[in-house]
Amino acid sequence: MSTIKETNTTTEKQETLELELNAVTRKIYFALVNATGQDFYLSGEHFVRGHFEGEKPSTIVKCSQKKFTVVNKGDRGLEGTLIWKGKDTGGDFSLNFNKPAGSGDTTISPTAPAGYGCCWSGNPKGHESWIAVAYWKML
Repeated sequence: MSTIKETNTTTEKQETLELELNAVTRKIYFALVNATGQDFYLSGEHFVRGHFEGEKPSTIVKCSQKKFTVVNKGDRGLEGTLIWKGKDTGGDFSLNFNKPAGSGDTTISPTAPAGYGCCWSGNPKGHESWIAVAYWKML
């Protein structure tokens, strides 16, 4: 614990600094596989809590994978939705994620438009998760 000074301003600054130093960083490392036969373009990013760390997955070329990370430092967890549009489809390829502030597991929920499939695999436990998500065209 830090020493509390005489003025409220100093005390508030010290308490804020202490909270920041004690905050836990939560990360989700994603590997997104695009096996749809069309390029993906990021059309929406909606973070309730958190943000991209490093390069944003703006384009994911067909028949490839893209790695990216989302992160939040704080006591409120990490949550958001990412949406890509396929070059040849009008539907959304979306990815919802929620890494709670407590000890709960990360929840991942990918969705794909009609005629396409999706799934995920990985380790949803702990403050850092490694998740692979795949989208493909149904035969």
